[in-house]
Amino acid sequence: MCMDEVRLTLMRPAEITGEREKLPLIFLPIGLLEWHGPHLPLGVDGINAERVAVGAAHRIGGVVLPTFYIGTERKRTRQDLASYDLEEAGYVEGMDFPGLPERSYYWREEIFGLIVRAQIVQAIERGYRIVCIINGHGAPNQADVLNRLKEELNQRYPEARITWFYPFPEKLLQTGSLSHAAYEETSLMLYYHPELVNLERLPSEGPLPYKEFAIVDAEAFRGRPAPGYAAREEYDPRRKSSVETGRNIFETTLSEITDQLSQLISELGLERTER
Repeated sequence: MCMDEVRLTLMRPAEITGEREKLPLIFLPIGLLEWHGPHLPLGVDGINAERVAVGAAHRIGGVVLPTFYIGTERKRTRQDLASYDLEEAGYVEGMDFPGLPERSYYWREEIFGLIVRAQIVQAIERGYRIVCIINGHGAPNQADVLNRLKEELNQRYPEARITWFYPFPEKLLQTGSLSHAAYEETSLMLYYHPELVNLERLPSEGPLPYKEFAIVDAEAFRGRPAPGYAAREEYDPRRKSSVETGRNIFETTLSEITDQLSQLISELGLERTER
């Protein structure tokens, strides 16, 4: 395991060059500033993405670009609004439900795509052969942009390989079991930065209505809201969150991502070398 500094912002030029010569792998964490309930910071997505990127670089090599706090969303569909008990709300973008005290910072898709594309190209121009995006935001249109960039740039720059991952375990992703601002993200923040979590901002008892807190369980995202339009008990951050759960989510994610990256590194003949 590499225990040296891996964040570009804190590395001197010779250290950056040396790490690239050992393994030309660079990570780009992406999140955004988004409402995650009254009990969590707006930077949850970026914090999670950065921790996974830094952990992966320490484990297999590579360096980590500064986290991009950018992301995109679209207008919620009529079906979405019905699932969250917001039929009369009109225009709702992402998790910015009416009445919340702070709005999220969403970027237009075209701007998001241009900025991420430019950063990838700069990394390739500096000699990195693998550009790995850790994407902390789950909006489908954001994934569409990243997939389009991946396809385009892998063809345009055949000497390099662009890939991306969500900073969550495959099991949660494949089964569509991820919620928003519920026990998973609350547990991760308890593990990373417990001082940033304040569960006292939530009522001690009773339901957590979707439209009041924008804490949404996975079933509601799939069009199956809970009776009463409130977060189901199994997702309740007050009951299910823990440091240990956060540690397990992080460690599982890190193992899965580094396993896949190690395979890609091997396929490209880029096994890490020591100077």
